[in-house]
Amino acid sequence: MPRLIDADALKAEPIIWNGGIRYMVDLQDISKAPTVEAEPVHAEWVEEKDRTNHWHCSACLYVGGYSHKVWGKYCQNCGAMMKNYGLG
Repeated sequence: MPRLIDADALKAEPIIWNGGIRYMVDLQDISKAPTVEAEPVHAEWVEEKDRTNHWHCSACLYVGGYSHKVWGKYCQNCGAMMKNYGLG
């Protein structure tokens, strides 16, 4: 399983550069970043009753077209892993 890092804990100090502000984090900071506990979210593409060839995510209700049923392994909106990926 991938290592999920705490982005809030990883925030860097701002650097003033050429009149702008940048936030820089190096690879060592990322490898030392604290992790978070997270459960994977699973959902399904559900066919829209009133629209032909349209599907929505059962987790967040994001509406995608028919191609999402075929190749959408993850919801583009919430990131849920689709149980019925590729069944269309």
